[in-house]
Amino acid sequence: MLLLPPDMRDWLPEDDLVYFIIDVVKELDLSEIYAHYDGSQGGQPPYDPVIGAKANAHLSASADFVHDHAYRICRLQQSDLFLA
Repeated sequence: MLLLPPDMRDWLPEDDLVYFIIDVVKELDLSEIYAHYDGSQGGQPPYDPVIGAKANAHLSASADFVHDHAYRICRLQQSDLFLA
């Protein structure tokens, strides 16, 4: 038994919002954000800005489209796993 499916798309319907968000974030110019991550200031490496952009867009958009609280929690957890 697997903890996660071999392909995360097995958990999501074909028309899930997450696929649209992935396509939109691919088109974003994140060069200004990456420019600040040169490593010269030390510390741990940051989270990838692409993951942050996907998570922000998904959580913001999902709140408007999904009304049933229990359903929303289950769907967001599956979609959030897919975004990573």
